[in-house]
Amino acid sequence: MTSTNFDDVYIKLLVDRLKNELREIRISFDYSLDFFLIRCPGCGSTDGLIKKGVRRRRRREETVQLYKCKFCGYKFTPESYLPGTYFPEWVLEEVVKLAVYGLSPGYIAKHIEEDSKWRGSKVTLTPRTVINLLKKCAKVLSEFEILALQRRSDEWQIDDMVQRRRAMFITNVIDSQTRYWISTHVSRERNVNASLKALRLAILRFKFEPRVVKCDGLKQHIIAIRRTCPNAKLISITKKEAFGIINQIESQHSRIRKRVPRSGTFRTIESMQSYLDLLRIYYNFFCQLESLNGKTPAQAVGLDFKPEYGWLTLMKLAGFYTRKYENLIKLIDLSV
Repeated sequence: MTSTNFDDVYIKLLVDRLKNELREIRISFDYSLDFFLIRCPGCGSTDGLIKKGVRRRRRREETVQLYKCKFCGYKFTPESYLPGTYFPEWVLEEVVKLAVYGLSPGYIAKHIEEDSKWRGSKVTLTPRTVINLLKKCAKVLSEFEILALQRRSDEWQIDDMVQRRRAMFITNVIDSQTRYWISTHVSRERNVNASLKALRLAILRFKFEPRVVKCDGLKQHIIAIRRTCPNAKLISITKKEAFGIINQIESQHSRIRKRVPRSGTFRTIESMQSYLDLLRIYYNFFCQLESLNGKTPAQAVGLDFKPEYGWLTLMKLAGFYTRKYENLIKLIDLSV
């Protein structure tokens, strides 16, 4: 066997390994999975770990357990898969929780500072820091969705809404059968490009085109659907002809109007996009719907994550698998 053939075989093995690793994501999200196991960075062992004192992190106002591996002698602290880990875990969870409930970054910063005093520590946040934490969390969770989701859909609905105070247009795509809010895109103009980006992101997450796409007759949506989903059946009826043609996505617009803070926050497209992505994650993973017999949209598409696990577990899980994916990609790149 020549060296070239050997390299090709080795790369194929790495690609197969990557696919197997990603396939594990869709098996279960139960606590029995090994994503909470502590591993030695030196040798990868999970058995021969000995507690070796603690290390105090001044900025996080907490102590972290220090471990030593009895096989290779490596001393380490467990790796955190949370974004923004220079703050305590409870801060990150509270920031995301309060944000999706519709509270402004300024109020969240004051609440965290008061709560930290009650906990016996001192954590100071600014509204800008709150927005930056929301951006980091939204990025990790959105990347995790791309890795975990894979579904063939019967029908999608696409529509947009206007945020007049911020002069923004929000284009949303939802799966009709599972009520999964697939994508949201924020733009300054209502044009074909905005609809294209929302649909392309939806295809990137679900991996397949739908069989049917419904819209309210807007010309931009029709052009975008024909470009991104050429094999899908297009149903375009104006709201005057049939108001309930895209009733499911209209409920998401109502949710956005209620939850987005009315103050002058999230003035940039980037910050509004991050906030809406977190609101979308909240709806998909934590809202149990009567139309789905008490299931969440995430459970309906095959992601077995229970709402009682909470935001912290979801973010740890997302951070773990995105990091795992990045490491495997680097391994493949190095072998090429």
